[in-house]
Amino acid sequence: MPGPDMLAVKPGSCFGLEVTTAYLTTKAIDSEVKAEVVPSVTVKITLESRLTPLKIKLSVCVQPPLALTRDKFILELGTAKSKTVVLAAFLKGNCSPADLEGSALASYSTPTGIPRLVQCKFRLPLKLVCFPAQPSKMATQKLTIDTNKPSVSLDTLFPDFPDQSDDVQTNALGFQLLAGSKITLLASKTSREYKV
Repeated sequence: MPGPDMLAVKPGSCFGLEVTTAYLTTKAIDSEVKAEVVPSVTVKITLESRLTPLKIKLSVCVQPPLALTRDKFILELGTAKSKTVVLAAFLKGNCSPADLEGSALASYSTPTGIPRLVQCKFRLPLKLVCFPAQPSKMATQKLTIDTNKPSVSLDTLFPDFPDQSDDVQTNALGFQLLAGSKITLLASKTSREYKV
């Protein structure tokens, strides 16, 4: 599960933006995906400022077919130094997204009227678009990827998915995409290749 993605705030900066995500297995609202349960991810955005009062316009964006329950906010920081908004991300369309990255963009003006923008990028978990499945060696299409480095444990590449055994390095993982396709990833134990 991804943790906080904190924007690097320079010392003496008057504004900060932090995004955290938490995985939930609840039925997403307004999804076209034909599955019993469509997972959603809670996205929590905290804005902190030493400037008050401050009017902030916040926009949150994810790549289609991912969607958000709400993507635009107008916030006013009065005497409070921080404000938090919570929204959910889910798979809306019946296909897989090319990217699981999202961004939050806050715009505000300093007391002297200078406009400022602060952006924070975040990654949504892979479990948002697929779930673990039994790996299979039978496939109609196969792809072999050769690398110049030894293959690594798939647990390292896919920390979102549970380790199937604590003692042995995982060299096969199966994924069932919510959009329908099943994928198996094999990491060779003896050569420097992966098979999809």
